[in-house]
Amino acid sequence: MGEGAAVQRLYHLGRAYTAWIRVGTFVPIAVIGGLGATAATAWPTAAVLTTVAASSAFYLLVLRRRWRAHLVAVDAAALVVLALSTRWTIPPDWLAEGKSWLVPFITFACVAYQYHLGRMFGAVLAVVVHAALVVGTVWALPEQAPVFGLVSACWSLVVSVLARILWTLVRRGGRMADDAMAAAERIRTERRVAAELRSDERALTNALHDTAATTLLLVGSGQIGRGSEAEAILSNQARQDLDVLRAFGRQPPERMDLCSALATALPASVAVSCPAGVPLPGRVTRAVVDAIGEAVRNATRHAHADRIEVEVTSGPGGFHAVVRDDGVGFDPERVPAPKRGVRESIVGRMAAVGGAVAIESGTTGTSVRLRWPA
Repeated sequence: MGEGAAVQRLYHLGRAYTAWIRVGTFVPIAVIGGLGATAATAWPTAAVLTTVAASSAFYLLVLRRRWRAHLVAVDAAALVVLALSTRWTIPPDWLAEGKSWLVPFITFACVAYQYHLGRMFGAVLAVVVHAALVVGTVWALPEQAPVFGLVSACWSLVVSVLARILWTLVRRGGRMADDAMAAAERIRTERRVAAELRSDERALTNALHDTAATTLLLVGSGQIGRGSEAEAILSNQARQDLDVLRAFGRQPPERMDLCSALATALPASVAVSCPAGVPLPGRVTRAVVDAIGEAVRNATRHAHADRIEVEVTSGPGGFHAVVRDDGVGFDPERVPAPKRGVRESIVGRMAAVGGAVAIESGTTGTSVRLRWPA
């Protein structure tokens, strides 16, 4: 299983810190070593620093190119050479006082190993390099000299251990952050899926409300009488209902002309005023046509309107559509909660595509205004 984004970022930062630590420590240490060299230590110091400089350049290349981690052993070998060279690169009077320009450089180098190497490999390299530092210090100490340098070498290993502990805690925090982000993403996905399911359920309920439920209501309430003409009306209505239900769930075209869709969906008795060509996203066109269709059905079924008009205007800011009727008005605020026609089939449909609806109704006549911003 791959690491998360936070841990991968930590790995990247660990390599970057390592590179900066190496460059930032080698330059001053080389200057101090060169200035502190005596006639007896000048040539060994120059040779050792040249070797370490070459290995450091190779080390930085390994970090930059992200080569295999075992190549870092080449740099660790150069550090071992540096540690064992204490006898020839550090003046005896420095050692007697516990001074050494090798210890800080080796300390920071082994600390940096912990920032980008595995626990086992980083620990092995740190132990091997510090063992060489202890051997080199003991070998170079003058007789009867204090063991300050030896104590510094041992403390250097302790610093590497603390660096490993710190980096382990930091990486654990990164994994916890990745887990938290993954959990948050799962929750967002679950909520998005649930919202889509609710949207699909609402769309299906609206489709049933506008088709089969409406037709059954007309029949059950006696609004469609008997006779060949009534049977023709009912047959035509049922056929339209089936067409709507069969088309439910299909993806609409990417672009649809609103005027053409209205001309097909609305009864011929509805006066439609629509400019030539109002291309809209297919999903928006379908929602607008269905919402206008429900407003027309309400005007016919509930308001008993004699005249229904649909006027569409379009501009750079979007489009406006108004459905007007001369039927019996109503109070939009007092529509019972179980009634879905206005709340879901009109307002809900437009809200789902980013549109808005305003309803004005008096004693006589109702205007339903639909707006969708481009």
